[in-house]
Amino acid sequence: MKVTEIRKAFIKFFEEKKHKIVPSSNLMPIGDPTLLFTAAGMVQFKKLWSGEMKLPYRKAVSCQKCLRASDLESVGKSPQYMTFFEMLGNFSFGDYFKAEAIEWAWEFLTEVIKLPKDKLYVTVFDEDEDAYKIWQTHIEKGRIYKLDKEDNFWTPVGGRGACGPCSEIFYDRGEEFGVQGEKGSKVQEFNSSRVQRLKDSKVQKFKGSNGQEFKGSRVQEFKSSGNRFMEIWNLVFPQYDSQADGALNPLKNRGIDTGMGLERFSMAVQGKKSVFELDIFQPIIDEAKNICKIKEEIPLNIITDHIRALTFAIAEGIYPSNVGRGYLLRRLLRRAQLSAYEFGVKKPFLYKLVDVVCDVMRDQYPELIERKRGVAVVVKSEEESFLKTLEQGARVFNQVLSGAKKKEIPGEDVFKLYDTYGFPVELTAELAEHKGFKVDKAKFDKLLESQRERARSTGKFEEIKTTWTEIKGKQGQLPLPTHTEFVGYEDLKTKAKIVKWREINPKLHPVLMALSLDFIDMPSIELVLDKTPFYPESGGQVGDRGRIFNKDLEFEVLDTQNIGGLWIHIGKLKSGKINDREVICEVDKERRKAIECNHTGTHLLHSALRKVLGARVHQEGSLVKAERFRFDFTQFKPLDENEIKKVEELIQTWLYESLPVETYETSYEKAVRDGAMAIFGEKYGKDVRVVKIGDISMELCGGTHIKNTSEIGVLKILSETGIHAGIRRIEAITGTYALERLKKCEQDLVSVSNMVGTELFKTKDKIYELLESEKKLRNRMNQLEQKGVLKLAPEILSKKKVVNGIDVLTAKVSTKGIENLRVLADKLRTGKKRVGVLGAAINENPVFITFVSDDLKGIIKAGKLAQELGKLAGGGGGGKDTIGQAGGNDPKKIDSILKNIPNIIKKIAIQN
Repeated sequence: MKVTEIRKAFIKFFEEKKHKIVPSSNLMPIGDPTLLFTAAGMVQFKKLWSGEMKLPYRKAVSCQKCLRASDLESVGKSPQYMTFFEMLGNFSFGDYFKAEAIEWAWEFLTEVIKLPKDKLYVTVFDEDEDAYKIWQTHIEKGRIYKLDKEDNFWTPVGGRGACGPCSEIFYDRGEEFGVQGEKGSKVQEFNSSRVQRLKDSKVQKFKGSNGQEFKGSRVQEFKSSGNRFMEIWNLVFPQYDSQADGALNPLKNRGIDTGMGLERFSMAVQGKKSVFELDIFQPIIDEAKNICKIKEEIPLNIITDHIRALTFAIAEGIYPSNVGRGYLLRRLLRRAQLSAYEFGVKKPFLYKLVDVVCDVMRDQYPELIERKRGVAVVVKSEEESFLKTLEQGARVFNQVLSGAKKKEIPGEDVFKLYDTYGFPVELTAELAEHKGFKVDKAKFDKLLESQRERARSTGKFEEIKTTWTEIKGKQGQLPLPTHTEFVGYEDLKTKAKIVKWREINPKLHPVLMALSLDFIDMPSIELVLDKTPFYPESGGQVGDRGRIFNKDLEFEVLDTQNIGGLWIHIGKLKSGKINDREVICEVDKERRKAIECNHTGTHLLHSALRKVLGARVHQEGSLVKAERFRFDFTQFKPLDENEIKKVEELIQTWLYESLPVETYETSYEKAVRDGAMAIFGEKYGKDVRVVKIGDISMELCGGTHIKNTSEIGVLKILSETGIHAGIRRIEAITGTYALERLKKCEQDLVSVSNMVGTELFKTKDKIYELLESEKKLRNRMNQLEQKGVLKLAPEILSKKKVVNGIDVLTAKVSTKGIENLRVLADKLRTGKKRVGVLGAAINENPVFITFVSDDLKGIIKAGKLAQELGKLAGGGGGGKDTIGQAGGNDPKKIDSILKNIPNIIKKIAIQN
């Protein structure tokens, strides 16, 4: 079976078991700040087990895109490790439990995939008698092993949340992959990290598929068996909710969470020795061989894995950078580039592999095809930048290497390369490793932490740790909702009940800190209501503001956020106290209207760009505020003035046509089938909201919008810039903000026309006329000044000083232009055996022009003389053999430097 067939077989099997097919979520987890990337299939389902949100389904199956960097150094060297991989999984949320999960896993492995039963082994948590007994109905007792909590009890990152025992299924790959006592197994290295603790009494024997027995602990077994026994499926049974104090409370929706690495499982099915031998890797490896002319296995594996990760991440709009997720992508690209660089590949090549990656994965991820050109542009740009960094830093790195002792680069030098020259420590380590050197990482980490501590001391941020106060009414505790009812699409004013609240420190709250408001006399509060008209920050649109009040309190809402389905209203308590009485919620209407004009404006801009530039244009992101909006989109070159004009005119036509803006809800499948555009990287549910503008735009969008395009009035583009290779950004304004700007521009234009003494619409021509006159006048003045400067030549020659038979000419010149100094220098250097320096104070800075006559060319160099003067002047200098230039920061030094010129020239002449 091919990998694609295995993937389809898994999905189909569980679909027939009445599981909902759930598309892969993004590599960048939405609403989960604890994770850098999605690294498991269960990430998008976390809240379904805890009961934080209403269950859209009770059984699910998925094939999840994952990205992990925990084993980065082993990727390429190990047959199993990858950064990007796919995770197959089936899930239950309060539906089936252990019996069905185990039964279906066994059925899929032995009846659908038809793996030999005698090659399968199982481990269970040593306190989980239920799983132990269930497995015995499918597999003989001697092939089931009890392991302790360290090995077979799954706990979430951070120690809090859904957790429970697990059962792992292993596949015996045979003696070829390691036998008892074989210490030199070629695959042993990457399985040693998989060994786990177990008391000798827990396992008496371990019998391989050929009948051979292994004795002792599991640690000993795995150490001696290399990579023979490979984990292919992990069945987790989430049944507890782990608390901060270590308590294990019953989970509201206990269930099932399984994970099967598609590539690793395919190794077992196809009988391959490495994931890189699979059919989804080979076309990429073959193309890399063809481009790079590399035959070695490890660099080809690294290149293949990393370009897969880069392609998927960049296609989602995650770009290489120096922070967070972007930094990992940059590391991957540089590691892949270095793998080829070592073999003489010193030109960009990774971008050429994007096409084959997209083609191999197109069946499961068709969206890659329309994104591949943009991905390739980003990869190539990053490659060019890195190769330039390599070229520029090679000299410095080699100097550091030559001074290193005991084959180790000191931490101070590693930090200097990082801090001064922008060399990441991983890059320094990679380059050092290629040369047989190590780096003092411990010292580097210490210096880096010291630098970070200094930065932190200037502006510390602490986590909000205050607890919520739940409101109790006359009938006792109000029921706490799992989500807030939103009524703000139609109503901007409504009655509601406060469910819970907490006081916060505005100096530690990221939202309030960003607003930079004065909170000295007013408590800062977060409120949760049972229903609300306030739209929360989402999809690029900022959160609503307004007020919440009754006769006993007034609360000003400064921002609204959606945290796990609950709307958090952030603001300040202007008067009164929080109470259990009904409150009135009122959104700032004018601000909401301005936001709606801008949000609808982004949809119009998207459509206009696609009509003017082509259907290849896609939205990459947006920010919708009241005063303006920005829109990021795919485009490989800047828009020219004519293209921007066409976009604006097209949008203005749509505004004049008073097109209706309709919103409605439907299924995701129907919306896409009807032609609605989905924003790549957004996560959509079964039902979606569609925003349709006449016949010119139809997008999936949960934001708020106006009812008719005429309400916008005006849309004006302010700027168009590049933010990344292949990504452009437009900033624009609409409505009253646009009218205010136009009014201000008109007022300024009237003022300027009055100043230059002409009619309003002739102002531009008049300014061009005045500028041309000014240009002619300046040229005439320069000519006169130049003539005056040239008249100084005889006087300068008369004051020459002779040093070792060379005429040394110096002078301080009063002039406004460096060019005048050059003209004078050219005239003075036309004689024989002449060296000179002209100094002047231009724009309050010292400037020197050095010159050497042609007969001394190569004997004394004007550029080198300029370098010396630059050092003395507190600046820099350089130039050619016969003419040079230097500058500094203190014009008072001109006289002393000119006075010392003969000595400087004497020194240079002696050196030469």
